[in-house]
Amino acid sequence: MASGCGASATIGPAPNTGPTVAELPSAAVHNDADVTFATAVVVLHRRAVAAAAPAAQGATEPRVKALAAEVLAVDQPEIDSLTSYLQAWDAPVPAEQPGVAPDRSFLDTVLTSTPDVVAAARREQQTGRYEPARELAGLILTEQTARVDRARSLRG
Repeated sequence: MASGCGASATIGPAPNTGPTVAELPSAAVHNDADVTFATAVVVLHRRAVAAAAPAAQGATEPRVKALAAEVLAVDQPEIDSLTSYLQAWDAPVPAEQPGVAPDRSFLDTVLTSTPDVVAAARREQQTGRYEPARELAGLILTEQTARVDRARSLRG
């Protein structure tokens, strides 16, 4: 998991998954902060996944390729969980967006979108009511902080 911050050969934290729609209580206690968090992270993670897919396949630097693979492995399950929450709450699920602009590199995307994800996770922990979303926010804080540190070190 993300507790080890040394120069380990592991790719990073295991994917975080929350309950699926079928596992959620029909009247799950949640508030506007939970919906805002889930919506923001879905949008930002989709952007990261769109940038990571080509980098995971075509990056020449093995550490960039590994970071991109980690983004794909971690962010997609979180997108799936948060989308399930939104659906269970009868909240709108953000529409898919076009891919990242071709002139924007994967590392740039990580460095520019991660602060927004971290801010959304902090707000969720402070004001959210739905406990699985609050727990996922804590995991996201840990993994995103480690991810941005790795991206900064790769950029030099």
